Amino acid sequence: MRNENQARGEQPERARKKTSERKKTVVGWKEVVRLPDFGDLTVHAKIDSGARTCALHVETMKILEKENRRWVEFSILPARDPAARLFQAPVVDKRTVKSSSGHAEERVVVKTPIRLAGHRNTVEITLTNRDSMEFPMLIGRNLLRRGFLVDSSHAYLSAADKRGENVSTGEKQ
Repeated sequence: MRNENQARGEQPERARKKTSERKKTVVGWKEVVRLPDFGDLTVHAKIDSGARTCALHVETMKILEKENRRWVEFSILPARDPAARLFQAPVVDKRTVKSSSGHAEERVVVKTPIRLAGHRNTVEITLTNRDSMEFPMLIGRNLLRRGFLVDSSHAYLSAADKRGENVSTGEKQ
């Protein structure tokens, strides 16, 4: 039997309490993330709540047939390394993504763990050429909805930067 609150379309108190008690991790408008499956690569990323999916810059990319599945082989040029590093991952999907300027592009999607602000989540990431962009990675809502709040008045709030290391140069600040 439903109680009065449920009859009025309200959530049961237990559900309201659970939702409000969830702890959110605050991140800045730009952060440093780690990609454990890609050589524990450290990447500067722009946090973009307007983007549906995370996106990663790749230098080169080609589709392979491996173990009766489609895989993608791609290269990433780390900030402190003059040589591109080669990685492979199973292709999860191919999607048409529309940029903020309205340009549509078909992108390969992979699924991989990502560490942001001390939290590890496995998410889908589209691979694309972001050469003309300031940040090699974009963090979208598919990761942010897993317990993050964005404070657009700050940058680099995550613990990775609080160690005092400049990730792009490797120097102590």
